[in-house]
Amino acid sequence: MSGILGTAAGTQADINLLLHVLILALIVTGFTFARRKKFTIHEKWMFTGIALVAVSFFAWMAPSYLRNFIETNAFSNLSSLGVLITNTHVVLGSITGILAIYIVLRMKFDLPPRFTVKRVRRLMRTTFTLWWLTFIFGLSYYIWFYVIQGA
Repeated sequence: MSGILGTAAGTQADINLLLHVLILALIVTGFTFARRKKFTIHEKWMFTGIALVAVSFFAWMAPSYLRNFIETNAFSNLSSLGVLITNTHVVLGSITGILAIYIVLRMKFDLPPRFTVKRVRRLMRTTFTLWWLTFIFGLSYYIWFYVIQGA
């Protein structure tokens, strides 16, 4: 047990998990503000969540993925549960991140009509749902590698 949560995870992985619990709380709170039509507050909470994900992605998740799953040739065993969880998390997280960035750009800048989505509310709800799924797979990753495999 090397981390702060009492699992086989290191301190950085534990901090990253706790950060993503905080981010999820920000996103859910931001979603709640949108439902109450408090869009200025909604925008600030969601932008903060997106910014924190970007920090986490570049500081921890991308380097960890590259180090552990490309350099160790983990793709040779694509059917293993750990690799499936990881790659599903990466794909969902990538799609969610791209959608979140698009929504921010759409809200902040006057994009050409060919780059705008007419039903932005639907896109936001889809992104919110994907965010939940990404979190669930990220939590599954943590549990699989640091609780089940690390025990």
